[in-house]
Amino acid sequence: MVDGIAKSADQVQPTEPITHEPIATGVDAMCYEQVPIDIYRFFDTPVGSIDSKDVKILKEISDWAFNGVETLGDGLIRLRNLEIKLGVPTGKDKRPDKIWRWVKMQRNIEDLQKRQEAI
Repeated sequence: MVDGIAKSADQVQPTEPITHEPIATGVDAMCYEQVPIDIYRFFDTPVGSIDSKDVKILKEISDWAFNGVETLGDGLIRLRNLEIKLGVPTGKDKRPDKIWRWVKMQRNIEDLQKRQEAI
């Protein structure tokens, strides 16, 4: 046979099995100013186009959404379900504003419950 065209079975080197990891495991993902890029996408906000106050709001929302979940998808579903529950923002509110107020109230409620249990 011509070299390079075919090899016998005893000349083939075994290779390591190929393993594939999910693109994003856990809540580790690409971030911009400590906010996952997927949160910017969720709210249709171009990365880098908002001021520091709005970045803080998105950070607090993402902290709530990804708290206790295993994947980014789980956190985004949690966020979508909350948005559906709260309904469409009214007046001058933006989508993140309504969710952020709910998240802040929820954290206050949890804090008050912990204080109550401590008494």
